[in-house]
Amino acid sequence: MQQRTGLFDGVVQADGDRRAQLRGEQRIVGGDLEVIGSDPDLAACAHMGPPVYRAATRNAWFSCADYELTHARARDVPRICDNARMNTQAIANSFRRARFPALLCAALLSTAASAQEAIFPQPPPSIRSSGDAVVTAKPDRAQIDIGVMSRATQSQDAATQNARQLEAVLAALRKLLGANADIRTISYNLTPNYHYPRDGGEPTVTGYTATNTVRVTLDDLTRVGAVIDAATKAGANQVQNIRFMLKDEQAVRAQALREATTKARAQAEAMASALGLKITRVLSVSDSGPVVPVINEMRMMAARAEAADVSTPVIPGQIEVRANVTLTVEVAGP
Repeated sequence: MQQRTGLFDGVVQADGDRRAQLRGEQRIVGGDLEVIGSDPDLAACAHMGPPVYRAATRNAWFSCADYELTHARARDVPRICDNARMNTQAIANSFRRARFPALLCAALLSTAASAQEAIFPQPPPSIRSSGDAVVTAKPDRAQIDIGVMSRATQSQDAATQNARQLEAVLAALRKLLGANADIRTISYNLTPNYHYPRDGGEPTVTGYTATNTVRVTLDDLTRVGAVIDAATKAGANQVQNIRFMLKDEQAVRAQALREATTKARAQAEAMASALGLKITRVLSVSDSGPVVPVINEMRMMAARAEAADVSTPVIPGQIEVRANVTLTVEVAGP
């Protein structure tokens, strides 16, 4: 009975050791172990007993004996499982494991390049050209700035004298152009006049100057000279500016833009044809803005014209409207 008890205890002890051993092997296998017996080159080892395990280490030069488990070493494995064969298999496994990070890196780089190309696409092949155009037109509107300047010792006297003198000018203009004439005030100034001593002393006020300027707008350019004559005869002593312009600038601006765009397109087609290409579409077009100049003629009159039978000659001339267009087109092979 004692012998059976000891035998039973030994079996229990052996079973406990075996369970501890299996738990240890499970931790190792769960970490990074491979079954050697499943490899095609080691198929002859499969019938010899339980599968033989080894660590799937990244260092291919560890020997098979260093990584066989306890229960595997108890088996009598043929010589085909020698260290050389194990090292060869470890190298192959290492290469297979090292290949995945490289492939993953290449895939990520390819994806990043594709994403960058999608966000920042390459511009298509293009040609840029420009065209200029000048369109001339006769002005059909004029603006005349007529002023009255009065001087007096006292500021009130200068303002009163100026007002009385300007009323006479306005009456003469309305008589010439009609009651509905386009006349409006654009500036009024009343400033003191100073005397500056030669020795650098304090300046003194010697009087005041009042200036009142009105702008006359008319569409009959043949009457510009008559307006100037009537104003100066009535007491105006300043004709500050004469401007000739267009009543409808948009029509002339559009014509200039059309001509400039046509020239830019013709230049782009000529360049594409010389390169053996053809225009597929327009990418962009911009203009610097048509410039509609105003013809200015400055006249300053200090006194009224005395000759009543002489009319002031005025020549309007021509207005030049300029436009510049920049065109970008996409081109492709024939």
